[in-house]
Amino acid sequence: MPSMNPDGYEHGQVGDRVGYMGRSNENNVDLNRNFPAMFPAHRETSGGADPEPETLAVMKWMKQYPFVLSANLHGGSLVANYPFDDSVSGQDHIYTPPQIRIYYFFLFKTPDDKLFVELAYRYARSHPRMWKTGRRCGLSADGDVFLNGITNGADWYHLAGGMQDWQYINTNSFEITVEMGCFKFPTNDMLAKMWEEHKYSLLSYLEMANRGVRGLILDSKGNTVPNATVAVEQ
Repeated sequence: MPSMNPDGYEHGQVGDRVGYMGRSNENNVDLNRNFPAMFPAHRETSGGADPEPETLAVMKWMKQYPFVLSANLHGGSLVANYPFDDSVSGQDHIYTPPQIRIYYFFLFKTPDDKLFVELAYRYARSHPRMWKTGRRCGLSADGDVFLNGITNGADWYHLAGGMQDWQYINTNSFEITVEMGCFKFPTNDMLAKMWEEHKYSLLSYLEMANRGVRGLILDSKGNTVPNATVAVEQ
């Protein structure tokens, strides 16, 4: 999908690092805060009261064609961000402190946290610069320093109603958010370099879709079984 927010894209300013122009759709709603949230009370006013037409269309698309693996591509930093973005406290930077990590473990880490860390690091490590620990883009906002080029969303900054959280909870897809560079709307002369830097990360990430268990369910005559369900007992 080239863009979830074509109206916002039309309003964007090339070369903008902040991205406030073009962030919202025509109804002035931030679509990446517009999905149904785990904790509705944490929703920001910019996320709107109800899902926008674009959000509903994407939700329908994801359920109609369930992905195994996906990534949504943003600008504004250089990091691979994985769920959850939302948290029980609704506060930023709660992932790291040990006393909070233990108490809130199951509420802001997904049950598949180790796999998400591997997915995010796979993307970051295949990029020539993303994997390097340090501050990004010369900015101090939002705790913009990342270890190994990856971050749990809630550890970076809290976000309710985001697409990657909704997709993980409501579909079978694992999604991360890739911040591809320091400009929200990069200039044309930046695009070739961005592609060169990210193409191997994208290909390496896509290869992870083959890591799961695969196979065919057949009856005694070798015919496929429609609508079969596989249950795994621990």
